[in-house]
Amino acid sequence: MLSTRVTHALAIVAGLGIGFVAPTILGYTSAIPLSGTYMNWFGEWWKLGLILWEWLVVRVPIYGILGALATWAVVRTGQVHWGIVCVLVILAELAVLLWIYPRLIGLEGATPILHEWLALHLAALIPGVLLGGWLAGRRA
Repeated sequence: MLSTRVTHALAIVAGLGIGFVAPTILGYTSAIPLSGTYMNWFGEWWKLGLILWEWLVVRVPIYGILGALATWAVVRTGQVHWGIVCVLVILAELAVLLWIYPRLIGLEGATPILHEWLALHLAALIPGVLLGGWLAGRRA
């Protein structure tokens, strides 16, 4: 088992890793074509269909699964409570999203982003990270 400080550092590195790796993979999942039959099934509620597609097909496979795997690995190797690891992973990933990326592309300060986009992002990341942490934390 790793010490508390090393586990905290690994959780932050895991969050930073998710923040830098996931957008690269996101380009591949966002290229999955949207079926016309799928959209016709929603009828007048086609916007709900788009939101569900964006969340379940584009965001969850990347941020949710990658977050769950990274958090699971950190919790299994450390001595820290799984909830603390989850918070550190989420905060580190959000730091990349809201602070580091805008500076890399030449913007100053934090970038204001669409609330809808951030909600979908967090709706995929937070459950994945919490599930991975909880599963690893309930070890015997």
